[in-house]
Amino acid sequence: MEPAKVHILIVDDEDALRHLITDHLTHDGFDVDAASCAAEAAEKLIQTRYDVVVTDLVLPDKSGVAVLEETLLRSPGTIAIMMTGHATIETAVEAMKKGAYEYLTKPFQLIQLTTIIRNGLTEVESKTRSSAVPFIELPEEGIDFQHVVAGIERELIAQSLRRTNGNKKLAAKLLSLKRTTLIEKIKRIGLDDRIATSA
Repeated sequence: MEPAKVHILIVDDEDALRHLITDHLTHDGFDVDAASCAAEAAEKLIQTRYDVVVTDLVLPDKSGVAVLEETLLRSPGTIAIMMTGHATIETAVEAMKKGAYEYLTKPFQLIQLTTIIRNGLTEVESKTRSSAVPFIELPEEGIDFQHVVAGIERELIAQSLRRTNGNKKLAAKLLSLKRTTLIEKIKRIGLDDRIATSA
């Protein structure tokens, strides 16, 4: 994705740092907006779909975690990056559990932030390409949605197992699943064990 097409929102109540990050990313070619608090960020999130949101953990009105949740609620595919000068393992774990892509401890090098953003964009672009869904026309009479989805899931699992000669570890990697999750799905849908024979 070209930087000029990437919309980034910076949320931090420290004026100097907010301007510094905004100027740095703008200089790198990104389209950057900024907000000094969670309320201002919420208004901008309503108006614009951001590819990346970088928020401080401690804001004057709400926690940065609230901004993170609001961001991912409106746009699950947005890359959310948390930054803070009050880092603890607990806050980092909470942010990651809430969906943060990365967690930066202040002070940090601006190039670190740029690298994280570019890595995140590359991952999102890669996932978007690999998760393309074939077009399916909805019949006039409708469909049994769960039956159709179950059929697609079964077929994709079967294909992945055939392609890897029944190796569940490699099949799980092809489907971006954990091996244990794949095994549970194989058992649940009752896939023929001859297709899924090896570990």
